[in-house]
Amino acid sequence: KLQTFHFKADKMSVIYSQSLDTAASQIACSADGKLVAAMCIDGSLRCYRVGLEGGFQPVWSMPLAHSYVARNLAKLPPKNSASFGFMGQHLLMSDSGRNKLYIYNASKKPPWDLVNRALGGVKVACATWSLGYEDSMVAVPFAVGDLEGNVHIGSFDRIGESISVHMRVACPREGKMPRF
Repeated sequence: KLQTFHFKADKMSVIYSQSLDTAASQIACSADGKLVAAMCIDGSLRCYRVGLEGGFQPVWSMPLAHSYVARNLAKLPPKNSASFGFMGQHLLMSDSGRNKLYIYNASKKPPWDLVNRALGGVKVACATWSLGYEDSMVAVPFAVGDLEGNVHIGSFDRIGESISVHMRVACPREGKMPRF
């Protein structure tokens, strides 16, 4: 179920609610609140425009866009994530089942596939954009977490529509935390 909320003081009220024909495993909302992406358990990726009255209008849907398909619930599903960039049009999606990173121009119908690639041996688990960039920047920073506990810092070149990974930060293992 997709819902828009109104917050006032300590109370939250639902403005609009819309049921989906399948459950969502991940939800992402653009920073401007105009787009919502849903990674659904049937493997589809769906994008909705949030209307002025709070309703959700479908923009596009891609069947089998990611590997999370609820068929065998006895097995752990792949790790997936989705996040919108600061300007609200670029959707960053990770898929550990396919071991790939995707970037879509979500404001287009159908979505414009800008990046669809594996990261050279990185076992992709999740990804997110940096929210600290300006519209004038060509290279937009992002971070990718891997299944081995590392974080990879990279950037998306909006002009050349390509990505590069600049560094890997190894996360300390349990019991080996640094002392300050």
